[in-house]
Amino acid sequence: MNIVLITHPDWLDSRSMPRFAEMICDGMRSRGHAASTLTAPAVVSRLPSPTPGVRKWLRYFDQFALFPRRIASKLNAY
Repeated sequence: MNIVLITHPDWLDSRSMPRFAEMICDGMRSRGHAASTLTAPAVVSRLPSPTPGVRKWLRYFDQFALFPRRIASKLNAY
């Protein structure tokens, strides 16, 4: 069984979610499953923005417009 866990993006500086996801992955791997994590990369939000407010919306675009397409392409690869 292939298991893909979706975690918070790296730029959120969340510590508990990636740690918990890695614990789940380790447990699933020890049971013989293929497990991996997937997170939204910074694509559009890497662009220089004039204000922090614009940067926030660029991050939203990365998470909610670009990332679902990445999920679909990764899951179709399995």
